[in-house]
Amino acid sequence: MAHDDAMLVTMTRAELRELVRGEVDSALAEALAGARKPPALLSRAALADALGISLPTVDRMRREQGFPQWGVVGEAPRFELAAVLGWLRRRGDAGGDEPALRVVKGGRGG
Repeated sequence: MAHDDAMLVTMTRAELRELVRGEVDSALAEALAGARKPPALLSRAALADALGISLPTVDRMRREQGFPQWGVVGEAPRFELAAVLGWLRRRGDAGGDEPALRVVKGGRGG
């Protein structure tokens, strides 16, 4: 089976080791650079979609103490999904009267 772009290369073990090490280092650096990117900021609608809830539910949660709103871009509030999920978990762990999340049959999208 012949390939137009195929090559046969001769190299020493040390050269092969250096080539592989360089490629691995490059891939790791790329992966780490991606891990350092700031989290995506979600709009109210995107947050509702990510959590599978309605916009009125997002607005109700925003009025609760400690709800993590990242800030405002223009006039639109923005949220970090990880921060909101952490807030929901802590709220559920606090053992308050109202559950952090509850399943409602026939809710949004169903």
